[in-house]
Amino acid sequence: MDEKGKKLISICANIKSAFIRMERFVDNYAVDPGPEQLDVRLKIINENWEKYNNVQDELEELGHDGYNQQQRDELEERYCYLTGFVQTKMKGLEVAGPPELNVTTEPSVKSKFPQLLIPKFSGNLQDWFTFKETFLSLVGDNTTIPNIQKFHYLLSAINGDAKSVIQHIPISEQGFRVSWEILVERYENERRIIITHIDNIMKLPSLTSENASQLRQIVDTTKCNLEALKTMKQTTDSWDMIIIYTLIQKLDNKTKKE
Repeated sequence: MDEKGKKLISICANIKSAFIRMERFVDNYAVDPGPEQLDVRLKIINENWEKYNNVQDELEELGHDGYNQQQRDELEERYCYLTGFVQTKMKGLEVAGPPELNVTTEPSVKSKFPQLLIPKFSGNLQDWFTFKETFLSLVGDNTTIPNIQKFHYLLSAINGDAKSVIQHIPISEQGFRVSWEILVERYENERRIIITHIDNIMKLPSLTSENASQLRQIVDTTKCNLEALKTMKQTTDSWDMIIIYTLIQKLDNKTKKE
């Protein structure tokens, strides 16, 4: 056999070895799944199959017909089995959709896209900036996540009024961008958010009797809203007397007197 024929047969042997390695991945999938690898593995399978056919055509031209037919039959069976398996798993992932974003337990298997702990947003203005910054850092600004998948994450992270605003927008690359712009336009109102935080303090319920739990809730709510206002560059340090006066009015008569 000439040197070129030997080289081509060696290439075929390497491709066969690659297919065998792919079969190991398939055989171990139930125990050690790797759905994030499916796209890449399908590409490798197709590239190797195309390369194999080109090499076999050259071998046929050199007169290695018997070897050619034997190898073609074997590799064709492997190719059909591997591509069928990978494509089926990929379709299963598409049907299943993205993982739940608020799940705190460990997933039983790996998934194509990671589980992300994004706070829910229902349309409450005081929650907007926290939600926005978290969503952008984990999803929106992540260039490895396609926009359609970002849209799934977004829909899973919002509910209530926020979801009703974009519920009729079709899921697509453009749809994600349009939906995010609508949410920003609706809730990115700094003045309204500041007023909402002030309202949360001013409209605290008044105590009718001594109640340590309710008193603690008043203090905690006040602190949380003041901290939020500070992050929005409001000079709350100079509001001490106003806040003290407001909170005293919320106390029951006995506690107020003391």
